[in-house]
Amino acid sequence: MPGYTLYMQNSLGVLLSVCTLLLWGVGDFYIQRSTRLVGIWKSLFFISLFGMVLELPFVWRDIQALFLTPQALLLLIILGTTVFLAALLDFEALKRGKIAVVEPVFGLGIPFTVFLATFSGHDILSASQFFLITIIFVGILLSVMVKGSFHYDRIIWEKGVFIAILGTLAMSLTNFLTGIGSQLISPLMTIWFINFFLTVTTLVYLFAKGEWRSLPRDLEKHTKVILEESLFDNIAWLSYAFAMTIIPISIVTSISEGYIVLTVLLGVSVNKETLNRHQILGTILAVLGVVFLALTVTS
Repeated sequence: MPGYTLYMQNSLGVLLSVCTLLLWGVGDFYIQRSTRLVGIWKSLFFISLFGMVLELPFVWRDIQALFLTPQALLLLIILGTTVFLAALLDFEALKRGKIAVVEPVFGLGIPFTVFLATFSGHDILSASQFFLITIIFVGILLSVMVKGSFHYDRIIWEKGVFIAILGTLAMSLTNFLTGIGSQLISPLMTIWFINFFLTVTTLVYLFAKGEWRSLPRDLEKHTKVILEESLFDNIAWLSYAFAMTIIPISIVTSISEGYIVLTVLLGVSVNKETLNRHQILGTILAVLGVVFLALTVTS
């Protein structure tokens, strides 16, 4: 019976990780549409506000206790600051650099997160799991590389790459701290606080820029897209946080980061893009890596 219970728990962790993969993939599609309609800062504000309000009924009884627990509050403030910095760096990298060069750099989030989780002694992975995580990482890199746009001999000189590396380091720390916060405090409180922190910081920015006045008009005009991006992204983060309370942070992140491949496939189906041979190979490697990594957890 204990073995069966462990199997069911691990299976739930994998299921939540796969749900995160799917939701992030679809959510990014709507986020891209939203940022083109209302801008990056407003999109981030609407997503965070939606999540903060949606999750409030489940955490409001514990908010006072959180603010009376200095260690937990400090952890969440550090996490919120890290998320904010990661978003700024990622957006700036995409603004300055080529997507075909910057996206593979974002894929470094997998080894960086695995390093943090294993070096800290939090995660203990087998040799086969390390190998499969490497396969997923390589597959993601290949799937997002556009032919003729990624040159190893001059990649460090490309605009936006250094900022993308900093952003990826910040996002890797975000992944790790989200897992720690979810395990030590609760997944719901951790994600709610992130949304609360981002809502406040983005609103301050919008006030400073004088753009807050157009928020009601933007919401009324683009209600459907804003609700879609907010719903998918927030459920994805909740799924991600809950998964990390069940199975190792490294494995959850490696499976969930497969959403990058899903984004590529959505580009093919929706935008009628074509895949190069190395992208097809990368997609196959990433999918197989995710499947076999999931099997190592549930078997």
